[in-house]
Amino acid sequence: MMMDEEMEQQNSIQQMTLKWIEFDKKIDQQKRVTSING
Repeated sequence: MMMDEEMEQQNSIQQMTLKWIEFDKKIDQQKRVTSING
């Protein structure tokens, strides 16, 4: 039981981290575009 719960927690943390990395990439791209245009 405990092992399964820990695995699930780690998976959700990894998914959240991946989402944040994608989010950061998008923001970085937007910043570059605005700096080029500006």
